[in-house]
Amino acid sequence: MGGWSCIVVFFFFKQKTAYEIYQCDWSSDVCSSDLVSLLTAGSNGCIGTGIPFGIGAKLGNPECPVVVICGDTGIGFSAMEMETAIRHRIPVIVIIANNDGNMGGLKQKAYYPEDYPERVTMYQPGIHYEKIMELFGGHAEYVEHPEDLKPALERAMASGMAACINVKVDPYSAHPGK
Repeated sequence: MGGWSCIVVFFFFKQKTAYEIYQCDWSSDVCSSDLVSLLTAGSNGCIGTGIPFGIGAKLGNPECPVVVICGDTGIGFSAMEMETAIRHRIPVIVIIANNDGNMGGLKQKAYYPEDYPERVTMYQPGIHYEKIMELFGGHAEYVEHPEDLKPALERAMASGMAACINVKVDPYSAHPGK
């Protein structure tokens, strides 16, 4: 998967009032600004702020669906906030763009020879972050194909609880905002 998940989320919520919480700089470049609300740390470079922002947005407007889009690096900073959402029954949806690490394979490929034995800029392949939400008692899904994201969002919304959708992204695909 490339950088299409933000676009799918936008079209899924286009007719609804929705907050979208981004902790990735590229998201604001990819998505339209037609949504009612957007919370972002701007160009401050904050990593891991998405889930706490999402919890705050949901508490501020409980009737409004809240979607947090973060990367697999950002989830490393704030994954335990999914427990906070479950404990306090705050139904935010967390979508993780999982490209196997900080900038996926692009940095690894750019700075290290192909036969380099260590994955310096990449995590272990195939980490299932959604299992963290599942352990906390929330709704959890893993998505590998673009056509599966919309149904996963529908199930997450219908669950009425905090949810995590871990979206596998090609670690060698170009950065969608560049």
